[in-house]
Amino acid sequence: MINLDPAVSFIPFHPDFDIRTMYDHKQIMKTYKLGPNGGILTCLNLFSSNISKLHENLEKKKKEGVKIIITDTPGQIEVFNWSASGQIITQSLASENPTVV
Repeated sequence: MINLDPAVSFIPFHPDFDIRTMYDHKQIMKTYKLGPNGGILTCLNLFSSNISKLHENLEKKKKEGVKIIITDTPGQIEVFNWSASGQIITQSLASENPTVV
């Protein structure tokens, strides 16, 4: 399970990878004087330049025998789907794993 929503306050599962451990959405909003969607987009932009962290985690899980990976993205899907960072993240995941959206 992967959580790529930096602004979520509660998720009903324990993610194996959580973007919130890398970026604090509220602090990003405060630092850059952004609203909620701008904060999400900025977190995703920063994350897309560090996506190797996710790939390292996925490789470890594959070696442990994990065959299915579920990725939770931001509820503001337009921020994820229509941004360069969203495309980088999805293409990066799809390049190494069979992917269904």
